[in-house]
Amino acid sequence: MKPNKADFLPWLPPLIFTVFIYCTLSSVPKLWGVIFAKFSRSAIMGSIEILLSGLLLSALAYLAFYAKTEKTARLLWLLGVGSVYAYFILSIEIIVEQVHLVEYGVLAALYLVPLEKTLKDQSSYYAAGSLTFSAGIVDETIQYYSPVRVGTVPDICLNGYTAALALVLMAKVFHRDAASIPPSFRNVRILCGIFAFNLGSPAADTTVIN
Repeated sequence: MKPNKADFLPWLPPLIFTVFIYCTLSSVPKLWGVIFAKFSRSAIMGSIEILLSGLLLSALAYLAFYAKTEKTARLLWLLGVGSVYAYFILSIEIIVEQVHLVEYGVLAALYLVPLEKTLKDQSSYYAAGSLTFSAGIVDETIQYYSPVRVGTVPDICLNGYTAALALVLMAKVFHRDAASIPPSFRNVRILCGIFAFNLGSPAADTTVIN
């Protein structure tokens, strides 16, 4: 069966968002400079905390009114993952990097949507995490060579951690269908190919060496 346009549409949001992240790497610090000139750091941090609280309350509302099974388990996963996510974000003093971590959590969830339709089992989560990790490698490599940003290996890991947390949230709290299906042998081979690409990519080698 030949692929049609509908098969490619789910890939547009993650690809567009990835390009958006790359294109705004140099402009975001300037934007925050303008914001800092008008608002205090405490006001900005307070806004971020309100946003995180709003997301938590939205998830709680979902569990209370829409989740039909295992509400207690979902609630515990939500509180656990949410606490770790908030710790990562609030422990970083640079607000630009805080926003960056949120972006990679969103990006992982966006990649999961088309991958679930393609792979149809748990391997879609590993593939989404791996693709997001690849995007993070390219991101930090761009930052390394940018005069206004700093790219480091620990930042790559942080992007990967927040992506993984977002995927755990999707699997354990929102109970996506693919999360309960063991990976097929075919999909495991696809995953191995993605992992091998990550390890051998020139971007990864350049970032680690430098």
